[in-house]
Amino acid sequence: SAYSIGWICALPLELAASVGMFDETHQDLDLARGDRNMYTLGEMAGHNIVMACLPAGSTGVTPAATVAANMLRSFPKIRFGLMVGIGGGAPARRARPHEDIRLGDVVVSIPQGELGGVVKYDCGKTVAGGAFEHTGLLNMPPAPLANAVAKLRGMHEAKRSAVSRYVTTMINKVMAGEDANPEFEELYRCPDPKYDQLFAADEDEDDIPLPCPHCDPARLVQRKPRKHPGPVIHYGTIASADQVMRHALTRDAIRKKHGILCFDMEAAGLMNDFPCLVVRGICDYADTHKHKIWQRYAAATAAAYTKELLQVVLREEVQTTEEVVKILERGDARDIKQNVDRLAKGMRAIIDKARQDRDRILNWLDSDTHTKRLLDSYEKWQPSTVRKLFESEAYRDWTLGEAQTLWCPGIAGGGKTVFSSVVVRSLKAGQEAQPDASRAAVICLFCEYERQKEQTLRTLAAAMLRQLADQCELLPDELVDLFEKHGTGASSHLRFEDISLALTRVLKEFPRVYLIVDALDECSDQTRRELLAQLAEQQRKTGLRILATARPTVEFEKEFGTKYQVLEIRADVLDVKSVLDALIDKSNSFVREDEELRRRVTDTIAFAVDGMFLLAQPFHDSVIGERSRGHVEDALQTLMDSPDKLATVYENALGRIGGQKPGDRNLAHRMLSWVVESKRPLTRDEFLHALAIQTGRPQFQRHYMIENLDGAVALCAGLVVINERSDTVQLMHHTARTYLEDPERRPGWMAGSREMIASACVTYISYSVFEDGPCRGDEEMGRRLDDYPFLPYAAQHWGHH
Repeated sequence: SAYSIGWICALPLELAASVGMFDETHQDLDLARGDRNMYTLGEMAGHNIVMACLPAGSTGVTPAATVAANMLRSFPKIRFGLMVGIGGGAPARRARPHEDIRLGDVVVSIPQGELGGVVKYDCGKTVAGGAFEHTGLLNMPPAPLANAVAKLRGMHEAKRSAVSRYVTTMINKVMAGEDANPEFEELYRCPDPKYDQLFAADEDEDDIPLPCPHCDPARLVQRKPRKHPGPVIHYGTIASADQVMRHALTRDAIRKKHGILCFDMEAAGLMNDFPCLVVRGICDYADTHKHKIWQRYAAATAAAYTKELLQVVLREEVQTTEEVVKILERGDARDIKQNVDRLAKGMRAIIDKARQDRDRILNWLDSDTHTKRLLDSYEKWQPSTVRKLFESEAYRDWTLGEAQTLWCPGIAGGGKTVFSSVVVRSLKAGQEAQPDASRAAVICLFCEYERQKEQTLRTLAAAMLRQLADQCELLPDELVDLFEKHGTGASSHLRFEDISLALTRVLKEFPRVYLIVDALDECSDQTRRELLAQLAEQQRKTGLRILATARPTVEFEKEFGTKYQVLEIRADVLDVKSVLDALIDKSNSFVREDEELRRRVTDTIAFAVDGMFLLAQPFHDSVIGERSRGHVEDALQTLMDSPDKLATVYENALGRIGGQKPGDRNLAHRMLSWVVESKRPLTRDEFLHALAIQTGRPQFQRHYMIENLDGAVALCAGLVVINERSDTVQLMHHTARTYLEDPERRPGWMAGSREMIASACVTYISYSVFEDGPCRGDEEMGRRLDDYPFLPYAAQHWGHH
């Protein structure tokens, strides 16, 4: 009940500048039930203020109204609000220097003529040719604030504004803190005026990439320099809507018609439901040349002006102003109380909608298979292993020192992919405690032999951009612009050059970016060469830190070219023993209780794997199933005597399959044939349908579908696994494919595999249910694909077999 003023920001950077203006901060308080806002409480100019920020990833009219509605539920004594943050300026080319809007200036929402300080507009998409459709005027600012603005304007006639002084004081105060972000001062101080560039709006901007990468200096508007430094305060109308204004011709048309000074995305959500004053620092000119250089300083100037304004707001006048809640309950202008309750109840739906929109753009760009592979590989990690690699000087120099590139060669099956997954998770965990401004981004690429055709330079760059964007609180403008321009089609239509340009810009938004690229040897030779050349170029531009793994056959120095550290990946003997101990503990074998035999098993296998983690489990499986000590000893000796241990693993697995009863053996052979010969990994549903196809039948025979796929896969003696993250059926390791495709080792029963798969595909696409022709809409197509999930693969690849 002690808090009488509500202060709302849209972005965390706005909140940081606003909180920095507090004279004193207060402890958190208990909130009303269901209020999910996060508040910062404090005192400024003698007023108790509650600050809140819109949820991460959400901007616009509706989220702002929702935050305000919940604020009033927890702080019912609030008399009025302040909406403080950044906006896009609407400059007038012929204005005098002290009247023209420049970056870093402040705009205050004050009524002009018939307009109430903020006007809500809706022009569909504000692009070239877009028409401004006026949809309503919004309430005037509350009387105490309007009176204070008039008084402060009069004071500024005789003396300079305190905005610059307050910004400097705020920065000094923050930097004096023990845990201050060392970059805070550089981030929030006034940028060099050379970055304040206004381009002429004299051509259609529809075809200019957003933001324009080739800004023509000849189109710069030449403006007279101001006589005195520091931001200028402007008073007038702010235009507000649910989309970003980024088109100069439309901006100028609205400015001329309604005298607009500034554009934002939140003010219209508050003015009628939450009596407030809107204060905006100008961070760009609402055109295609938007950038983020001025955002933090503009947020600071807006917060500083608001603090100066509160100096002249009388506490007595605030206390005598009626509470907003009572005004809403009385319904003076309209029955807003129901609206407030509705907004509060709908907050989760609003946040969910914002997340859905975000996910829609991210998933359009890339399906995020690399993160799924990361999670699948990380689950295979045995805690306490790979510790020596993390403690190595080369790794520490890459993470904390000067080394920008760490090259990690290793033999097949040596644990490179698991190591890469642990690196990604470790780096991400280390960044969680960092302040937003100094938090590094961590992204990964997991190359797969089975996905060579789809893992091109363009798709890999798109995957990097997706992961970077997902680590931004708000989706980067560069990605949103790509979606707005190409989102009606598949992202495969994007040019690599457009993705690369956006990637470079987003990389520069982070203080540091770590990229982990696993299994370069599993890319095609062309893709690998192109990728390494692109990464070297990005590293030169952005300082990108790269860790790459591959088999030693990759000529990294020749293909990458720049200086790098080397860290060999090889299974450590103690790590292999740790894995074996965990496997034995899970088994029901008598070896588990026989300490001497157990030690011999772990010592022998740890030596036999010879640096290949991949061999640990199959060697364990080949030994642990024996029924007597003598048989265990014989199995261990066989492992030691084998010259090609990897081939031995696959030979033993095929031998176990061959020793099964005929029905199980035939099913295992069919499953292996499908997994080895399919042109891409099949999903669980696709695989089930593929196995159930009865060649030549006119209809799909659903009663032939396997009931327990996990049990069926077990018949393949470990050669086939189900990737739970990507929900695909695949070989245990890409070396198994190499073994089975070797003409000298390829089993005889695989001779007709390609013909079998081709016949199955043709049978599937020839079912009588498809004779009626194409689907008549998306809904019907969705039902068809649900009923026949193997149809896309069969239609696309029948001729490839």
